[in-house]
Amino acid sequence: MTQTRIQYINRESQTLETERVYGEKELLFLYHHKLGALLRKALFNKVWFSHLNAIPKRSWLSKKSIAPFAETFGVDVDEAEKDLAQYQTLDEFFCRRLKPAARPIDQTPGNLISPADGRALYYRIENDVSLFIKQQRVSVAELLLSESLASTLSGGSALVIRLAPKDYHRFHFPCAGHILNSFNLPGPLESVHPIALDSGAKSFFNKRVVTVLQSPELGSLIMVEIGALTIGTIHQSYSGKSFRRGDEKGYFRFGGSTVVLLWGADGPQIDKDILENSAKNIETLIKCGTRIGSLTS
Repeated sequence: MTQTRIQYINRESQTLETERVYGEKELLFLYHHKLGALLRKALFNKVWFSHLNAIPKRSWLSKKSIAPFAETFGVDVDEAEKDLAQYQTLDEFFCRRLKPAARPIDQTPGNLISPADGRALYYRIENDVSLFIKQQRVSVAELLLSESLASTLSGGSALVIRLAPKDYHRFHFPCAGHILNSFNLPGPLESVHPIALDSGAKSFFNKRVVTVLQSPELGSLIMVEIGALTIGTIHQSYSGKSFRRGDEKGYFRFGGSTVVLLWGADGPQIDKDILENSAKNIETLIKCGTRIGSLTS
């Protein structure tokens, strides 16, 4: 029997919490049942199906689903930029902005901040330039589709931040600096949830956006946004090449998603609590704009 009880440490309260999984029965069928696996490979990760599946979430008919969705999954609606009744579709609410005061940005020089709300796991990038994620060996060169970029990360660090459907789904720059390069990579659309990863799904090779950042304080970092099953739409909302820490970079449309930060051996050290929780394979719930590491840790 597949373990579906997903627990994580809430960093603010320091309590162990259990995740309410959106579409749990469907995920179990698609990833742990032979018929579901066949259906998923034949249909669900096709681009046209993802566009078709998005239509109901972006229809005015989905407005009536907003309040039940927020209540069922414990969304803090008081943080939202607008009143609940002002959102016209479920998708619009899903990729909502927040009130400016809801996510204060740590401005301490030398600190690395979280680019998103989500459940974080830290991984060391070993000498063979790969990550070991949920019993899977993930090649960084395949993740980035670049041997040259991967070679700069050996001995470095990666932080995988998994966004659940209830979360704030906009992502931000984790430091100040400028963009050296950015490119889109094609891929299937598997779920990024642990239920899928435990089945062997190659979720980290989904459709993704890779951006190489250069920070005057923290050096070079790579930020990867990864789409997910049935939706996978990633919008980049920034403009220009320079950015301040905490500036909005983009957002995900409806569906679970993931942001991965990677940096080399000379980069920041991850905060102790995230490091210790990750060593136990327990995710840490972090919020956008808060410190997650530092050059002086």
